[in-house]
Amino acid sequence: MLCADCGKEHPISEMELTFERPDAIATLSQKERQARAQEGRNFCVLDGARFFVRVLLPLPVPTRSQTYCIGL
Repeated sequence: MLCADCGKEHPISEMELTFERPDAIATLSQKERQARAQEGRNFCVLDGARFFVRVLLPLPVPTRSQTYCIGL
């Protein structure tokens, strides 16, 4: 599977579950999103009143050499 960040191929077993944007913004049409949302890599603002911060929850997994992180 190709990595959206680096463009290289990584085994699916090394991939982590992440989300590009919160549901409140993801469900908007592209036109609404452009008008109402400000988006950065780790933050989003909706209508200047709702604020979202992307964080990673690290989880140790015994079968992995590195901690598995889930985007919240």
